[in-house]
Amino acid sequence: KRRHCRAVRWCKTERGIKKAVKIQAGEDMPLKYGRMGRENMFKQGQGVSRRGSAVSNVQSVETTMRKRGNHETKIQRSCTGRYIPAFFLAILLSAFCCLPTVIRAEDTPFSLLKNTYMQVNTLEARFHQTIFISSLRREREFDGEFYYKRQKGFLWRYKTPKVKYFLYDGRFIWQGQEDKTFIIKDKVNKEKTSGTFLDLIEDIAKLDEIFVLKEHAKAGDFEILELLPKRDNTVKSARVWIDNQNLVRKIQLYEFTGNINTIEFSSIKLNRSVEDSRFIFKQETGKEIIER
Repeated sequence: KRRHCRAVRWCKTERGIKKAVKIQAGEDMPLKYGRMGRENMFKQGQGVSRRGSAVSNVQSVETTMRKRGNHETKIQRSCTGRYIPAFFLAILLSAFCCLPTVIRAEDTPFSLLKNTYMQVNTLEARFHQTIFISSLRREREFDGEFYYKRQKGFLWRYKTPKVKYFLYDGRFIWQGQEDKTFIIKDKVNKEKTSGTFLDLIEDIAKLDEIFVLKEHAKAGDFEILELLPKRDNTVKSARVWIDNQNLVRKIQLYEFTGNINTIEFSSIKLNRSVEDSRFIFKQETGKEIIER
């Protein structure tokens, strides 16, 4: 015989059971209800007939689902407890992998060069300078001598093709030329001159503060550093040639104007006696001083 019963929809919450389960007294319960058999349905309704009260049946279903929910909660907790440590361990490992590598100063190409020039008290050298003038598509060559004394100043003295000089006395830069009737006196602006190697020794000693290393190569007995300035100035990029004694032998400056300024050094003498008088400006008769 066909048994009449109202459909009961299974829900995983007690609230769902109260809404979905509606059993009328005197109706038969289905033989199977989802995955549970008849025995589970009437576990708490022992002693109650098949036509027992609806309240007893609803309580039985609620109790069963509550136990099932508790069981699922335990499984979720056990799984969570098992996988959470592994999850956080993966995060920690990825975080450590992403930490920046610490590079020590002694491992950089600048280090030995800086250490050498920071110990320089005096320096004498001959230089040969070549300037490629972009607008004229021509090169000009100069020869002269360079002098430096710590806490006194520096002197670029050109001998050919014309005699001229750039003298820094610790306060001002003096520019003079033999065929000119005036001498230019400039206040020192470190921001403008930094990176131009006008103050040769100081710029080399602070090379990593002024430039960023783009490329480091070796050619024969020389190491070549290709540099980019950290701040905007007249220099677009630079190359420095260093010998096996950590002395700069050649500097090449690429300017924004397109000019290329190349200076090569020879006969370098370190920490020898240099007279202070070389770094004192001497007024020349008949020449006007122009301050800028």
